[in-house]
Amino acid sequence: MSNEEPFSTGDVARLLHVSLVTVLLWIRAGKLKAYRVPGGHYRIAQAEFRKFLTDNQIPVSLDPPAPRRVLAVTTRPLFGRRSQRRCGQKATK
Repeated sequence: MSNEEPFSTGDVARLLHVSLVTVLLWIRAGKLKAYRVPGGHYRIAQAEFRKFLTDNQIPVSLDPPAPRRVLAVTTRPLFGRRSQRRCGQKATK
């Protein structure tokens, strides 16, 4: 058994920028091998996902994406402080 965490159908959809329905269609057509967990959801082993990418010549990186940054400019200080709290980050001046 592999120690790698399997992907959910949602994970695969996000990595390939396709819909969840598309991933389910690939699984049902036998293009992407997956197994079901007791709750009925599909899981895709990382090795199977890599094989799918290679077989279909899909370039993708499994590295986590860089954190997103947001630039908010306002002349209303109260609005800026509320936005900071909601984002959980400190603002720079």
